[in-house]
Amino acid sequence: MEIYFIRHAQSTNNHLFETTGSTLGRSADPDLSRVGHDQLSRLHRYFRAEKEWLERQGFERIEIWSSPMIRAIRTAQSISEAVQIPIQLHPEIYEVGGIYLEDAETGAKVGHTGLKSGDARAIFPSLQLPDWVSSQGWWNRPHESWEEAVMRGNRVADQLRGEWFNFQSALVLVSHNAFFQCFLRGLLQQNWSREIWFQLNNASVSRCSIFENGRVDVTAINFISHLPISLRTL
Repeated sequence: MEIYFIRHAQSTNNHLFETTGSTLGRSADPDLSRVGHDQLSRLHRYFRAEKEWLERQGFERIEIWSSPMIRAIRTAQSISEAVQIPIQLHPEIYEVGGIYLEDAETGAKVGHTGLKSGDARAIFPSLQLPDWVSSQGWWNRPHESWEEAVMRGNRVADQLRGEWFNFQSALVLVSHNAFFQCFLRGLLQQNWSREIWFQLNNASVSRCSIFENGRVDVTAINFISHLPISLRTL
């Protein structure tokens, strides 16, 4: 099985931090920045070529799973258009922490709703919504801890090894930088220090192969050759 882990294109929060060095004014669920939209055309071109390669190699099943956060869905939409495969929202590949904003006075991280079904239909009219994206949103919980996120990464990795595994299958996961750290721990069945961090650029591609005997080959982390220097952002 081939796994492509895509970090979303640059969000308005990413752009805010890049230009100001601050998170003041961040959105709980940001859309893409102008640069992020420019990155999508390069990702689209990359996946058109990848689909041709997968088909030549005899891959029988290709799916796209996306985080339910707006920036990830927007990125997945571009990949979906390139390979002509619909997006499936996955309830467990969102960014570490979930949907939240910091309280201006206390600094506490306060959970918010997440994308509501009505808003999702307005922004992404062709997107198939699962039942867990409701009129009340999909998050509506406290801020998630790092330890909870690591356990979630393990669950997603276990799902791929178990019910989803097929040798001639390819899965595109459109997700987030911090969640990649958790997912990779689960995939490799390791739990190294949080101080070890594999930095991903926006619209980057990380890739690994899982074999029937359980072996995992990590073939790329943070591949960005499809992006010109002017579109490489963090």
